[in-house]
Amino acid sequence: YPVVIFHTNASTVEELGMLRRGSPRGLTLHFEEVELGFPPSVSDHRGGPDAFLAPPHCTMDGQHWWSTHRSCGCRCPAWRPQCWPLNWMHATRFFTAGMFRTRALLRGGFEYFLRMDTDLFFVQRPDVDPFRLMAERGCAMVYDAISREAPGCFDGFDDMTLAFMHSVGYPGASDEELLHVGSGPAAAGGQWNLGGGRL
Repeated sequence: YPVVIFHTNASTVEELGMLRRGSPRGLTLHFEEVELGFPPSVSDHRGGPDAFLAPPHCTMDGQHWWSTHRSCGCRCPAWRPQCWPLNWMHATRFFTAGMFRTRALLRGGFEYFLRMDTDLFFVQRPDVDPFRLMAERGCAMVYDAISREAPGCFDGFDDMTLAFMHSVGYPGASDEELLHVGSGPAAAGGQWNLGGGRL
């Protein structure tokens, strides 16, 4: 399968060269430089991100984490509440929105995608071809972890996702019991996920 490596302008020529040299022979490898940043609703806010993220946003345990650590998204996960650094927030937004607006994915030609974190590696060959398995079972998305999250982390996310899928006419069926775990929402997380190209 072809591999696309998304990178920022902070990646060096040496780093990108090392990835090229370290890839298996015969692998189709594409590189695309991307820009990570705030969505317009934040960057264009009167006063910019600092005003948008002013208290009570980004506050935990009486501390405003945006002004002291450039961190926000506080209280998640439930088992270890914290505020997340700006780079992590930008990367997360890219993998849930911006990635689908890249040249590589807008060109089309992909029936499925597998998104992996840069610090993930396989220690052995997978037992099954995940793309074939998804096609055989009619799956829209597969991920490696489900976790209960703190109240506020994903409020309304499941319902908005289902409404979006219905609005675009996505033919897949959602497992609502899986989406609504226990009394709180579930989060698709972990270091990799697969999805149908129509997503």
